[in-house]
Amino acid sequence: MTKWRLVPRAFVWTSLGFVAFFVAFFAPAEFGKLMASGDGLVESVPAFLGPHNLREPTMLLGYPLFADPNQQFWYPLAWLRFLSRTFNAFAVAPFILAASGMAGFVRALTRSTSAGVVAGLVYALGGFMISHAGHLMLSHPAAWAPFVLWALESMRRRTDGVPVVATAVALGLCGLAGQPQVLVFTATLAAAYAAVSAAGSLNGPRAYLLRTATALGLGFALAGTQLVPAALLARDSTRASLSFDAFTSFQVPADQLALRVVFPYVLGTSTLAWYPFSRIDLGTFTEETIAVGLVALALALLAIRSVDEDRRIAFWYVIAAGALVLAVGGATPVARIVHRLPVYGLFRAPGRHAFEFTFAIAVLAGYGSAALTRGRVRPLHLALATGCVAVLAALAYAQLLAGRPPVLAQIVGAYGADATRVVSPIANGAIGIPLATGFFGFALLWLAVRMSRSRAAAGLIVLAVAIDVGFFGWSAYWNWGAENERDLNAPAWVESLGARARATHTRIAWLPGVLGSGMQPNLTTLWNVPVVGGYTPLVPRRTQGATRRRFQTTRKLRNSTLPTSPVIARATRSSQAGIQPSSRTIARTSAPGASPARSGLLRRCGDAQLRQLLHDSDALTNCSPRRAVDVPGSYRWCADDREAIAR
Repeated sequence: MTKWRLVPRAFVWTSLGFVAFFVAFFAPAEFGKLMASGDGLVESVPAFLGPHNLREPTMLLGYPLFADPNQQFWYPLAWLRFLSRTFNAFAVAPFILAASGMAGFVRALTRSTSAGVVAGLVYALGGFMISHAGHLMLSHPAAWAPFVLWALESMRRRTDGVPVVATAVALGLCGLAGQPQVLVFTATLAAAYAAVSAAGSLNGPRAYLLRTATALGLGFALAGTQLVPAALLARDSTRASLSFDAFTSFQVPADQLALRVVFPYVLGTSTLAWYPFSRIDLGTFTEETIAVGLVALALALLAIRSVDEDRRIAFWYVIAAGALVLAVGGATPVARIVHRLPVYGLFRAPGRHAFEFTFAIAVLAGYGSAALTRGRVRPLHLALATGCVAVLAALAYAQLLAGRPPVLAQIVGAYGADATRVVSPIANGAIGIPLATGFFGFALLWLAVRMSRSRAAAGLIVLAVAIDVGFFGWSAYWNWGAENERDLNAPAWVESLGARARATHTRIAWLPGVLGSGMQPNLTTLWNVPVVGGYTPLVPRRTQGATRRRFQTTRKLRNSTLPTSPVIARATRSSQAGIQPSSRTIARTSAPGASPARSGLLRRCGDAQLRQLLHDSDALTNCSPRRAVDVPGSYRWCADDREAIAR
């Protein structure tokens, strides 16, 4: 009984430490700001702060929010939305959960609290969690994955039903927390882990595997309120199937793999001052980042010193290697095989297999830390591990210098900079900072080896890891891309336009990025503005099909070389069967009263002019039938009014 109490007590203190650490770590984005940018701003913020309706009438044809996993509609932790000013707490929560769960899991494996802390830091501040800090529908499911594995490990050592329930609850929360992609990855990882762990179970391999299958089945059942409607919606959506090209989109380019692991910001994106050549994203940082820090890689190599204690360490090496193979997508034949598998073939972005890679490296780093503090690591062993990592860094740097891939030329061309400054570790923080924090961490590991079997050694290892992955995590877009809370207030012209749309039972089609972001979906749900579009992966196919037919004239005009005038699209009540799903359409029409098939020679209406037009109440209310263009399908385009623009 005493032993059982010690585990929760250590977990509680470790978790409280992580709460303090991550609250301080994310402080730049927590006070007076929203820890959201990109998809986080247009998807997670409206889902959290917007109307919590089963069906949202202002999106698309009316959209079933409860069926969309990205809305996290059924996720218990998302019920924080009913308390004021809790979005940032919701955004930081997955990092605390991920670190705490990983710490508990690795402590159960190694019986070392410091090893658990090391693993928790690597996992929570590693490539997957940090790069998807704006994807709360990915970071929250990933936060529950360590708890699933921890419960399975507990199941090996206990004969009661508590671990079965814990596994089911953790997996159920993983399924309710967001996109099912991480749920499937977690369930696969859990099944594989159970297979290699069954031999050491107190209940025997057969009973352990049966209990594992029961727990996983119960977990999927608990997530059924989200998974069942999501499956039905997906079946009738544009994501019902994926071509191989779509399946391998956002893969980590194989020739960039070493660069992405060692120098995660060399291709962008960070706007902090010490990254002068990382402001432009020359790839896709969010989906292609797979970094874990040089110190964690060295500790992961040192885990081999504990193989005689736990032969399952080899399993985690296989998982890390397999994750890299999956992350490069179409570069290997494995992607073709996975694409043909049920369920797996529906998930794009192979770069998200950084999840399994980060998970495996975190566990291995925990094993390596435990081996070091117990005196199993000699200076020679550390020299070999750090030497291997140094060779990897040298290869990545040589690859950059050699121009294979032609990354250096891309950076020089994008910034107009001298190549010698781009490749200089002093002038370019994207190169210098990982090397500096990595080799400083190696120095701390050398001290820890000299002081092994002492608490000081454990502290040095934790410090080395925290500095190394901490600098990587600190520099990401959550820091410099956080939005001000006041930016969520609807501009006056948006409120005015929304009121008119509601009064006339019309919807607004808008083109974000060309005419400004004021009408960007799904932020419009916060302001009750009915729009044509919606930002969601599960767009119903019938909606998209109807939209394509209705807007075919618009597409033809958009490709015209004649100067045309952008205007606001307004759908009448009878046109609601053809609402455009992506909200990326703008009408370019001819002169007032002319047929849209014949493009006139009108001057282009710029952003400032269009905003002035929207501010002028007469510009829209006085759009008479004489100046309107009727498009087949009962769409009405309010054409350019030169007098309104002139005013």
